[in-house]
This record gives sequence, structure tokens and C-alpha cells, in this order.
Amino acid sequence: MNDVTAEPTRLTKGGNVSLAAVGAELGGLTVYLDSRGQADEVIDADVSVLLLGADGKVRSSSDFVFYNQPIALSGAVHLRDKLRPEPGTVEAEEGWSSDVVTLELDDVPDEVDRIVVSASLDAGAGVTFGDAAAIRMRVQRTSDAVDLLVFDITDATTELALLFGEFYRRNGDWKVRAVGQGYADGLGALVSAHGVEVAADDTDGDDSDDRSGDGGSDAGEGASVDVPDRLADVAGEADGGLTGGAGTVGTDASPVDADGGGSAGVQVPDVVDAPPADEQSSTAEATTSSPAAPTVETESVKPVRRGVSVRRPTRAPRLPADWDASIPASDGNDWQPARLFPVAGIGSGEEQERRATSALLAVMGMVREFGAALTSKCGAPRGALTTFIEVPFGQDEEAYRPDGVLRVARGQKEWTALVEVKTSNGKLDATQIDRYVEIARTKGYDAVITISNELAGGDADHPVAIDRRKLRKVALHHLSWDQIRAEAVLTARHRGVSDPTQGAVLEEFIRYMAHARSGMGGLGDMGPSWVKVRDAVKAKTARASDKATGEVSARFDELVQHLGHHLSGLLGVEVQALAPRETPDHASRRQQLADSGLLFGRLKVPGAVDVVVVGADLRADRASASVTVAAPRGETRALTRVNWLLRQLPEHAKDSIRIEAHLAGPRSTSTAALLGKARQDPSCLLPEDQREIRAFTVSMDVPLGSKRAAGTGTLIGSVKTVSTTFYADVVQHLRPWADTKK
Repeated sequence: MNDVTAEPTRLTKGGNVSLAAVGAELGGLTVYLDSRGQADEVIDADVSVLLLGADGKVRSSSDFVFYNQPIALSGAVHLRDKLRPEPGTVEAEEGWSSDVVTLELDDVPDEVDRIVVSASLDAGAGVTFGDAAAIRMRVQRTSDAVDLLVFDITDATTELALLFGEFYRRNGDWKVRAVGQGYADGLGALVSAHGVEVAADDTDGDDSDDRSGDGGSDAGEGASVDVPDRLADVAGEADGGLTGGAGTVGTDASPVDADGGGSAGVQVPDVVDAPPADEQSSTAEATTSSPAAPTVETESVKPVRRGVSVRRPTRAPRLPADWDASIPASDGNDWQPARLFPVAGIGSGEEQERRATSALLAVMGMVREFGAALTSKCGAPRGALTTFIEVPFGQDEEAYRPDGVLRVARGQKEWTALVEVKTSNGKLDATQIDRYVEIARTKGYDAVITISNELAGGDADHPVAIDRRKLRKVALHHLSWDQIRAEAVLTARHRGVSDPTQGAVLEEFIRYMAHARSGMGGLGDMGPSWVKVRDAVKAKTARASDKATGEVSARFDELVQHLGHHLSGLLGVEVQALAPRETPDHASRRQQLADSGLLFGRLKVPGAVDVVVVGADLRADRASASVTVAAPRGETRALTRVNWLLRQLPEHAKDSIRIEAHLAGPRSTSTAALLGKARQDPSCLLPEDQREIRAFTVSMDVPLGSKRAAGTGTLIGSVKTVSTTFYADVVQHLRPWADTKK
């Protein structure tokens, strides 16, 4: 293992090195893509990761990790939130920003041969990677935050998409190669070259929000022609391949020279080997053709009906006008309409669970868009889905009967998963799940999927703890009913269902899930430790080491996920729940709860000006939501910057909303005022010492409910109300300065 004080290994273009040789821990690597713009401007790049098989192609759209799909392989590959330095720091003054990807290479299945890390820029911004003052990739050991590798890219020119590096298997070991080459036509060209089917509407250039489906094409509907392999004879004449400027290769060159990088290489010769002919970068295939070439239509190949949208949202999606409308408990009519999924007759919890399982699996099998959306999250390929309930299995001379089985067939290959379902307050049993994992391993199945109202809180990636060594061949996935409901709403009301009858079936299922007796209500309360911890925090006797403190902190993490799913259904985009930037690990969050009574989380809405921070202050009895937006740059006067923000806030926004102006300088200083006062006198936000205003934080708070359960007068209800109201009154109206000038 590298010494903490040792300098990181410096790779140059084309160089490669074994991760074991530099002290990497495959159970935890963090990849940073750092960039700095000219004249203190930030290079606002988007990171994407491609999981490739031995053929250099993705297995399905689930192997494409980007801003619309940030997690793959049950979290083994995770695109984290962009890191920006705090206003007033040296890094902020210099314009640095970092994108972060975490890798758990021990958990990557053998079918994934290499992992390509790249970044792309929006073509409409008028910026290329050649405009950056500095670009680099850093690989860090997660356990102690030690930099192991650094790769500086110094020769970028006109690229809109840039391949930074790739992690690949060689003789049973993981290695990393510095690539540093790109595509002039951007992200769509890059991912097309690696087998991702890009939605056709990504080229229309409009400003609509992303409403992409689950990606890929259905088996039997045809697939897009693999342009790099089948059109090599004509694509070389088209524009848009790998760029050929300094630091990149032309359309007829290989991205890695035969000697492993020409004159470049790792500056530690004893840990470097030149890649043999079969070890050439998977990106080489893209050099012989244009990934942007059109899809060819023949008698045997039909046009793709649905692909992955790589369009970056340019504005925050709007909540529907009736988002806060209450649903009447009854219409006063004793004549109840017949329902496809009735709740009448539900008695025991066992009956409730059986109905929920049968309804869900039946709708997944019938409504192919919905079935594909859920199974793709669990690593399944696109294909024909067949569902079964209560299939008996024998294991250790005992009979086991999982609640369901999913099977996806694509060509000659089959993907199979066992399903275990719980409803209402039912908890997943670790011993039972462990047995199902063993059954799946013995049978050669691909995954075990658990479904319940539980969510994974704290640092866990699953509600129950299973020995990770047992998951090398079998993936373990969890879907909460909150997540399933959000996915159903996204599919039915935003992405669309091609068959009207299937769409009606999905709407009936959504209605069934919303009924209190279905057992699919989602997060129901703050857990049995809530009252104890709440009172201890107020009395200042709470301790971070107490199990109860950890339980409440983890439950708040679940609440943030619940809010993300709730907003996803309302907005029609996938809202991602994130840990607080200041306390990314659960230990620090539970310490913060014990010390100050604060609970925080973040919600990342595609197209929103920034993440929304939601919080609860147990000592002040307040629930809050806030967002930070960068102030206009350049020669703009301070008062103009304040007025620019105030003009974006609607008239109905409450006067009690708080605005804080962050000022430039070595110390983090600010001015603050309530919206009502700022509207009357915008100069109240101006600094007395004429410092530059670099950013604004807008926030709202409401009284915090103290009850344990969900609903009115509870913590869950208060945080849900303030976050949704704040989004409606503030966030969806804010746009970055660059957008307002267009």
C-alpha cells in the first residue's frame, strides 16, 4: 500500500499501470475529473461512465452511467454529485470544479471487461475542452483519501466529449490506462460508438425537459445498426469521429500506439507494461467511422423506437398546477366502480402481500415499458419479460418459495431473478434473503430482488446486510414501493405507454398503490427510536454512539429518498437523493444530529439551478429547504446582481423567504435579508465594503412537526411540505445567469 506521504503515480497519455502496484483497494476507489476554466470561468462538464463487455460494447442501456442514470451494478459504479469549492476559497477564485465517480471493482461482474470514464460539454454553451486551463483525472483510495494516480490532459482542442481513462481486466487483475482522446460531436457520438442507442430527439436542439424512457430497444422490435462495425466503408467520409487535433487522434489512427503510448508512458517504469495487440483500447473501433452516422434501415432492421436521451436538461421542470390538491376520501356515492385491482376483501397481511406481488408482476409483464424500466434498474437487458409467482425451490433438503421470479429473454440469453416482497410494516429477513441468494447462485440465476416499504439509510446500499462475498456471482437489488410508484407514474404520465390499453392498466395499478389498504404506501414513520432521540436532542443528552441516534439519522436519509421519489412522479424526471456535502458519511451525520440536532439531505433535480438542501432542526423545531445559485459574473454591478435574482422570484413567493448573498474574499462572509424587505430595498443585501457578490442562497422554513408517523403535524409531513412548496415557489423559477442572457 502506498505511503500517505508518497507522491501519486503520474500517468501520461497512453500509459497504463496495475492498480495493485499503486496500492489501490478494489473495494473502494474514487475517481475525480478536475477542470479549471480560463479567466476563472468554470468548465461545466458532465461525467459519464460506460461498462463494456469483451466486444467493447455495453450489454444494455443500464451499462451507461450519466446524469439521467447515476448508479449501476447496485452501486458498484456511482456517479456522485459535482464538487464545487465554497465561495471565497482559493479554489473557487481559480474556477476549479470536480466530478466524482466511486468504483467498487470487487463488485463488478466478470461480464464487464472494462470501465470507461469520460466527460462531455453542452454544444450550445460554445465551449470545448480546448478552452480549459487545466484538465486532469485523479484516482484516489477511498478509505484514506490518498491520491494514487494523476493524469494531466494538456493537448485538448475542439473536443465536446473526452475519454479520460479506462479501468480494464488483464490476467485476473485490474489496470488503468490514461486515454485523453475525444469526440468533436459530443456525448451522443461517444456513447453510440460503444453500443448505446441514442434517442433520435436528442438532435432537435429544443429546450424541452428530458423525458427519456428506460433506454434501449425491445427485443423483437429491431435495433439500430452498429455504425462503427457495419458502415466503416462510408463513415470514414463523414464528419464527427474522434477529433484529430493536438492531443487527440484522427479518424484513421488508433488511440493507443502499439508500444503502449509512444513516447508517453508512466513515469514509474517498473510498474508499466506495454499493452499487447489484443489489449488495445476499446475506443479504437470508433476511429474508423463516424458514430454520428445515420441509422440504416433495411428489411431486417427496423428503426429504433426508443433510445437513451443524452440531452442535458436546461431548465428546472415545473410542478403541475394541482400538485397540492387534496384527494377527497369519498365522493359520497355508495356505488363504487369496479376496479381491475380491487382493495375490497384484503384481510390479513399475507393476503395483502400476495395481492401486491401478483398485481406488480402481472403489470410488469403486461406493460413492457414499465417492466423494462424496473428490470433495467436491476441489471437486466432489454427483452421479453415473463413473470411468475410463488415458484418452489429445494435447497438443503428444504422447500423454499420466493414470492416471484422474473425472467428476461433476449435472443438465446436469459436473465433470471428471484423476488421477495413485503408490504405495510413488513421487514425483510436477512436469513431468508441469504437463502434466496444461495438458491440463485446454485441455479445460475443473475439476481435477487427485494421489494418493501423500507429504504436503505445511512451508508447501506440495501435494507438488510448480506455477506458481500456471496454477491460476487449474484446481484442483490432493492426496490422500494416509493420507487416503484414513481417509476409507474413516470412511465404512464411522462414517458408514455405505446398501447392505450396497457396505459389504462398501469393507471389502475397506480390507483391501487395509492390506496391505504394496498400496503404500498411507502415510508410511514420515523421509526421506534424517534421520540427517544427527539427528546434527547432537546435535552442535549443525545450521543452519536447510541444506536437510536444512528437509527433516526438513517431514517432521515430514507426520508430524503422518499422525497426524491415523490418529486420524480410530480416533475416527470428522476430526482436523485444525495447525502449532505458537509457530512457525506453516516458517522458524521449522526454526530451532527447528536451535537446540534440537525438533519440534512439534498435533492438533485435534472435541469434545476442547483441541488435543493432539505433539513430539520430538532432544537429550533423548524424544517427547511434551500438552494444556492451563482451570481452574474463579469462587470455586473452588485445591485444589478441582486435585482437579477429578485426578478426571478414570483410575486406569490412569501415575504418570509430568506436571501443570503455570499461575498468574495478569503473568509466566508455574507449579507442576508428576508424577501419582503429585499423587494422594498434591494440595497439591503449590498456589502458595506463593496465586495463582489459571488452567489445567493435562498431558503424557506416552516414549523417542524413532532409526531413519529407521516401526515400533518409530523416531521415527515413538515419536511415534505417545505421541500415541495419551496420547489414550487422558488426553485422552478430560477435559471443560471448564462441562460437568462440568451
